[in-house]
Amino acid sequence: MAAMTRTLRCAALLVFTFLGASADARQATEPTTDVAELIERVGDLQSFRATYRVESSDGREGLMHWTYVADDRARATLEAAGQTRDLFWIDGGALSTTVLDRDGDPQAVGMDVGGELEAYETANDLLDEHFPSKTAPPFEPHLQFSIVLNDDTDKVDVSVGIVDRRSCLLGWLPAFEARDAAESKDPECLRFDYGDHSYEVSALNGFVTRGWIGKGADERLAIELVSLELDVEIDAGEMQAPDWSDADDELASGFRHAMLNTLRQNCRETVAMRIAKLHSDGALEWPEGGPEGLTEVLTELHTVATRHDTAAMLERFESQLATRTEALTAWADEVREDPRMPEELEKLKQQARGELEHSLEQIVETTVERLGPPTAREFDLAEEFLEVERAALRAVLEETVRDAVLARYDETVGAVE
Repeated sequence: MAAMTRTLRCAALLVFTFLGASADARQATEPTTDVAELIERVGDLQSFRATYRVESSDGREGLMHWTYVADDRARATLEAAGQTRDLFWIDGGALSTTVLDRDGDPQAVGMDVGGELEAYETANDLLDEHFPSKTAPPFEPHLQFSIVLNDDTDKVDVSVGIVDRRSCLLGWLPAFEARDAAESKDPECLRFDYGDHSYEVSALNGFVTRGWIGKGADERLAIELVSLELDVEIDAGEMQAPDWSDADDELASGFRHAMLNTLRQNCRETVAMRIAKLHSDGALEWPEGGPEGLTEVLTELHTVATRHDTAAMLERFESQLATRTEALTAWADEVREDPRMPEELEKLKQQARGELEHSLEQIVETTVERLGPPTAREFDLAEEFLEVERAALRAVLEETVRDAVLARYDETVGAVE
């Protein structure tokens, strides 16, 4: 895979959104029931503007406006209760958004998601090397922005993650390839039932026209297209993202932490689903300990995914070791004339090392056990996959945290004489 640059192509994959077409496009495009064809049509889009009406379970309505410039620039705004606020901008791999601080004032925060995705390049190369897919090009991550109909809370959610480039602009379309469309009176629309959700999809271009939550008498229209313009000219100034204020460091840090967690989860899911697909196709055996290469892929994945947490943890231990070293050195200087000092010093150092080892083991075991299934979707290899993944994560934590801290102990507390 060619190295991903810092301006990684961030395809804004708007899930469960968008429909329709302009009048000219409707006249020039023949309807199709082939989802693969719709995926190609979506992939050919150069730009678009779309406005959706969204309705919450309590009856509140709003307008969500999406502006997309192919591959690297996107913007979303929400208009509700007479006010308009920006949800996010994407520009050259960077994600920006506005959030409210403790005083209710807007602050611009963001993260260089393109830079973060670069770190996954080795893991992605290993995935393609060990588990190539005949039905998809090599894995290359892109940003995904999703509108999700959430039946648990009966509302529309906006989420962000990363997906394989094999997914089209509307990343949910591939999920419908294996589903039969329900009967529709409109030849220009396909209808799909998806659990307690229903979606009406344009048979012209693959955009969602409407989405419902619930079934039968409880069915409620949650999203509906208001307007759509395809392949339109979009002024660069309209897409200009704000400078990050970072006025509230805690707020900005929290946002970045949430984004990193989302990227981590989506990477895990991508690997898990590819393994499951290969296994279901009969192209992958699952011997004891997992298929060859999976441990290597997952080890590299967790090395990348835990690097921020690891750095913060090592910084805290470094501070603790420095304090312990200073205190032990002061004690040794005070009792240096006592002939029992060397023996007592050795006992204190061994005691401190034993306590440190115990603490590190607890951190490793707790982190490993907290690792849940990589995906909410059901697949046959969930338990086997998780077992291999936990082993890989344990190996990573033992090397990057436990061994690193103990080595630093030997250089600090352990070196006191």
